[in-house]
Amino acid sequence: MLSAFKNFGVTFIIALVIFGISAYFATTFVTNTMSSIMSSEKEQLDDIFDHNDEEGMQPGDQPGNVIDPGRQIEGESFSFLVVISDYRPDLYGDYMTTDAQALNEKAWSLTDQYEAVGYLSANYRAISASSIILIRADKEDEQYTYTYFSPESRVYTPTGYHTLGDVYNYYGIDRLAEHINALTGIKPKYKLVINGYNLDELVNLLGSVTVNVSKDIYFDGYEYTTLYEQTRNAVGADGVTYVEHIPNTYVIGTGAVELNEENIYILSSLSERSMSDISMKEAYTVEAAKQYMVKLAAMEADQLKILVSQLTLNETEWVNIEGLDYQPPETEETTEETEPAEVNPWWTDQVDETGEEENPEGEETDKEEEILLFEPETPIFETTFTSADLEKIAGVLKAIPVFENITVTYPGSYVAATADSDGYFEPNLKTGIDRFLAYRKVNTETAAE
Repeated sequence: MLSAFKNFGVTFIIALVIFGISAYFATTFVTNTMSSIMSSEKEQLDDIFDHNDEEGMQPGDQPGNVIDPGRQIEGESFSFLVVISDYRPDLYGDYMTTDAQALNEKAWSLTDQYEAVGYLSANYRAISASSIILIRADKEDEQYTYTYFSPESRVYTPTGYHTLGDVYNYYGIDRLAEHINALTGIKPKYKLVINGYNLDELVNLLGSVTVNVSKDIYFDGYEYTTLYEQTRNAVGADGVTYVEHIPNTYVIGTGAVELNEENIYILSSLSERSMSDISMKEAYTVEAAKQYMVKLAAMEADQLKILVSQLTLNETEWVNIEGLDYQPPETEETTEETEPAEVNPWWTDQVDETGEEENPEGEETDKEEEILLFEPETPIFETTFTSADLEKIAGVLKAIPVFENITVTYPGSYVAATADSDGYFEPNLKTGIDRFLAYRKVNTETAAE
C-alpha cells in the first residue's frame, strides 16, 4: 500500500514537471506571437493615421477627394452663367429678323401690299434660351455648385411677366443675368452664350460625355418633347367631330446617351411641359456640365489656353492662336458675280414700260420667296471671358476633383397650360433666396467691382 502511494507520488511529480515545462514554452510562444501581431497591427494603424494626416483625409472622405487643410489653392473664386440658345438658322428659315438693315432691305424687296401683310402676319420662330445653368466655384469652402434654371421660369419684367427664355430673346444675356442675380443673390461674374448652331463644334472640340435620359424624346414637327403624340379635333366624312391622335417622331430613347453632333442640340432644346420634364433636363444638363468641367480641369495649362482661344474666337482667327497647328478648311471661290435684280418697293407705282400695272389688285402671283439657310460666323462662346481671365481662375478650376461638387435645385412648381395661357415654372422666391444664402459670399468680390 505504501509502495503504491510512493509510486503515485513519483509519477505525479514527474508529470507536473513535464507539463509545467511544456506550458512554459507554449505560453512564451503564444505571448511572443500575439505581441508580434499587435505590434504589426499598431504599425499599420500608425501608417494609416500618418497617411491620413499627410494627405488631409478625414473620416468619410472618398479617394480622389482629398482635402489638405494646409494647402493653398491658387486663383480666384468665380461664377459662370451658361446660356444655350435654340437659334438654328442653318435648319430653320422662319426667324423674324431684328436687324434694322435686314428689315430695311426686306421692306424694299416687297413688291406689293399683299406681300407686306403676309410678311408682317406670318408665324415666325423666336430665338429663346433653351438651357440655363449657373456654375459657381467657392475657393474658401472648396465647393462647386451647379444650378439649372428652367427657361420656362416666369419672372416679372418692366413689360409684365415673361419666362427667362423670353427675357433672353427680348433683352439679351445681361438682363437675363440680372434676373438670375435677383433669384439667387449671386451675380454671375462671367457670362457665356452658346448658340444652337455651334453645339456640334463644341462637342467636337471638347469630346463626348455620357448622360442619363429618363424619358423618351420625340419631335412633333416644331419642337422636341416627351409627349409621344399630339391630338386635335377633326371632322369625319359623316360630319361628326372626333379627336385625332397624331404620333410624334421618336428621336432619343431612355438610358445612357453619349452626346454627339446631333443629339446635343435635341437635349439642350427639349421643351419643358411638366415638372418631370424640368427634373429630367436639370439632371442631364448638370451631369454634362460637371463632366465637361472635369475635362477642362484635367488639361495642361497650355492646352487649356489654346482651347479657350478656340472657344472664344471665330474659326477664321484660329490661324493666329499660338501653339495651335491649324489649317483652315478650303472653301470654294465663286468668280461669277451677278447683279441683283432691281425691284421697286410696293409703295411705289408698279408700272411697266407699257404703262400698265405689273400686279393689279386681286391678281394672284406665282412668286415664291426663297428661304435662306445659313450658319453665322461667330465664336462657339459669345462671351467677354478671355485667356487673361483663365489665368485668374486656373487654380480653382484645377481643384474640381478635390472640391465638393453639389447640385442646388431652384425650388418651385409647374403651372400647367390652359386654353388662354401657356404653361410655366413658378419659382418659389422666398425659399430660393434662403437656399442660396449660404452660397453668396463668393459673390462679394464681384459685387464690389
